[in-house]
Amino acid sequence: MKKLVVLLGSQGLLGKGLYERYSKENTEIITVDNIDNPQINQDEDYNDVNLTDKVAVNDFINYVKQDIDENDYDEVSFHFLAANLSPFVLKEKTDYLVNELKLIQNFMQFIETNFGIESKYFYYSTSEIYGNVSMMDETGIMKHELVESDTFMRDRYHVLKITGEYLFRETLENNNKNGVIIRPFNVVGKDQRDTFVIPRMIKKAEEEGVIEVFDDGNQSRNFIHIETFSETIYRIDEKWNELLEKGYYSINVANIVNVITMNELAQKIANIYKYGKNKEVEVKKVQVERNLIGQTERVPSIRRILEFIDIQLLMQKNIDNILKEFILDE
Repeated sequence: MKKLVVLLGSQGLLGKGLYERYSKENTEIITVDNIDNPQINQDEDYNDVNLTDKVAVNDFINYVKQDIDENDYDEVSFHFLAANLSPFVLKEKTDYLVNELKLIQNFMQFIETNFGIESKYFYYSTSEIYGNVSMMDETGIMKHELVESDTFMRDRYHVLKITGEYLFRETLENNNKNGVIIRPFNVVGKDQRDTFVIPRMIKKAEEEGVIEVFDDGNQSRNFIHIETFSETIYRIDEKWNELLEKGYYSINVANIVNVITMNELAQKIANIYKYGKNKEVEVKKVQVERNLIGQTERVPSIRRILEFIDIQLLMQKNIDNILKEFILDE
């Protein structure tokens, strides 16, 4: 079977991970990102498209249609990975909100287009749509607690992702197309920005000999390695008919083998530096403006992904192996 994969947002952690996984197969891949984003590690071989520009997206859709017509593919998978990262690089909240809404709307043009072959659609959302709850099941009602503050920009991010989920599902239904919402939980990789918790802790340990833990440190998270995440997505793609038969419209992609509190995570990193690199690292508690005390668990249900992968895959990249890979290059 001749397959095409289109990665919209190919230069981030998820996009690069998926590119590496699909590249192992007999699969043609079209990569797309926006060179104006200063936070991505830019590769030379990708299409520079401003995905918030409707005209540019229309031109790119025509390019994909032409490629499909010329190469006689049997199926195409579209991965809507891109997210506007301007909360981290821009001060104006309105710029972020408007650009993210444009991005979501432009993604829907791909669903509304007839490519003439079987088309699969993956929309990448976020675990943060659930807000602060202990068990997150794909079948549950989406919940969120919108905090209006200048410092907690992440809330706007997850509210927009909820908007994207609803628009994605409605557009699929209106166009008789099939797709799935992917909700990643703390995907980690060595190329990740240091605004994420594990790279941030490692950078502080490496450069300053200190790891900062916010508030009481009892907040728990789970971490999934980018290779495990990408393998999971690939297997869902390969078992697409099974996905449709089960009627799943959303899947949590997480690794509950790696559930850990921030205190435990910081101490593990400190111990690896002590015994693996002969370096003392201090773990220090820091109070922040937004109160994290009591936000103890973000543990997802992974019942659905276990129907596409086996538990051994999740166990191959446990938190100890991940940290040693990042710190000791093991």
